[in-house]
Amino acid sequence: MNKQAISINISFKKSIAIILMIFLVKLLTVLWLVSLTKKQAPHTMHGIASYSGDASSYIEPVENYLQKKSYYWWNGERKVYAGRTPFYGLFFLFFRLFFSPENASSAVVVLQVLLESLAIFVLSKMILGLFRNILLFWAYVIFMLSSFYVTIYSFYLLTSSMTVSFIIFAVYFYYKYIEEDRKIKYLIASSFFLGYIVSMKPPYILAYLFIVLDLILYYRKLSFFNLVKVLIKKTFIASVPFLILIVPWTIRNYILLKKPILFFENKYAGYKQTKADLECRYLIQAWGESFISWDKKTAGNYFWPWVFKNEYVLPDFVESSSCTKKDIEKTRDLLWQLEKNHNDSLERVVLDRFKQHKRAFISEKPFQYYFLSYLRLIKHYTIHSGSYYLPISKRFSFYKPYQFYIKLFQSLLYYIALLFGIAGLIMLTIKKRKYFIFLLTPLFLIVLYPIIFRYCEARYFMPFYPFAAMGAVYFMIFLIRKIKYFNSFIGKYDIPDNKA
Repeated sequence: MNKQAISINISFKKSIAIILMIFLVKLLTVLWLVSLTKKQAPHTMHGIASYSGDASSYIEPVENYLQKKSYYWWNGERKVYAGRTPFYGLFFLFFRLFFSPENASSAVVVLQVLLESLAIFVLSKMILGLFRNILLFWAYVIFMLSSFYVTIYSFYLLTSSMTVSFIIFAVYFYYKYIEEDRKIKYLIASSFFLGYIVSMKPPYILAYLFIVLDLILYYRKLSFFNLVKVLIKKTFIASVPFLILIVPWTIRNYILLKKPILFFENKYAGYKQTKADLECRYLIQAWGESFISWDKKTAGNYFWPWVFKNEYVLPDFVESSSCTKKDIEKTRDLLWQLEKNHNDSLERVVLDRFKQHKRAFISEKPFQYYFLSYLRLIKHYTIHSGSYYLPISKRFSFYKPYQFYIKLFQSLLYYIALLFGIAGLIMLTIKKRKYFIFLLTPLFLIVLYPIIFRYCEARYFMPFYPFAAMGAVYFMIFLIRKIKYFNSFIGKYDIPDNKA
């Protein structure tokens, strides 16, 4: 494929019209989801923004900075001065200079919807350039307009939605960097978005390894000395946007707290976590189970059933010769006692019991720990309803029968993206090795969270979706074109090379 492959022009007016159309549909979708959320949990809403979950750790420090000239948030026990980095909060800060907290929150939501719309358009335009078919362009747009999987987080004051959009922009510009003779301007553009992602979500710093690997493969024929020189130069260029963001934050932390803190004061961003809670989490992760406490079907809710009545049943594989299910239940009961009435002696007992359970599991069942647990984590991470996030449930008083079909449709779209999408991305990679960049995002996310960090919260996998949808559209069109009649029909929308 030549360099024209991603440069099919859509006129400025048409581009604006398409972006506005996507934006309006997505904004209306968000407003509908907001209306359902307000009926379910009105106390969590600030205007059209959801202030639930981790939102306070991003927004409260900004309010404290404006009101008290000090950037910190209260974790329920103490002031946390180096919790979340301020880079997501900067968007709220900008709008807060002009609006009330509620209106500023709503403005951030509108911005996130706009970024999501731009990201959909960017990938759609890339599809048009790669496959040279107008039908694929519109098929992708319609697929993404129909899906709420990313959109649901566009009205949450969390980094999730913005991260997905910035990943798409980073991949788009890096692909242009690969295609168009390694022009530095595209590397800088890609690195800007990657740097901002890393500043908000530190685990993504490992993505820089892929830039280094790509540079090594591309310049592998150089002498060792020249290869090192090129690597240092281009890796530094790729790192500059991130360094511009993170260095002032690190200096501020050192001046204020007298110690170097690159991102957070600890890996839990300053959240209140007792030692017993952490050891419980480590045990659950060793099993390959989810420590999410708000899902009634998880091991996390088994140990912390504060929100929903637990439905999790301890599986047989957690038992060992020195640790039975009754022993684990006893430890859980002691953890509950500790939560109600904390004292150091009881905490030591609970800590020791959790550590013993984990040691016994690892020593007696190494295959479970070193292999099967990772498969379970990946399963929890990727295999779920695909519509769990929607504010729709039969237990809600405002539930309507038609909402069931909406959830069913969203689940269908998720599994089309997951199954057909990954298959399509693999096919694209086989067809052209450089298309691996699109498959890289799902693979990176699976390696990063379930395997490296043993996390399996499904929302961390969300950035895979737009790329998987791209693969799904390609895969389905590929199958349809095997039918002669449909191949002729789809062929009518092919773009000749001389119109690039």
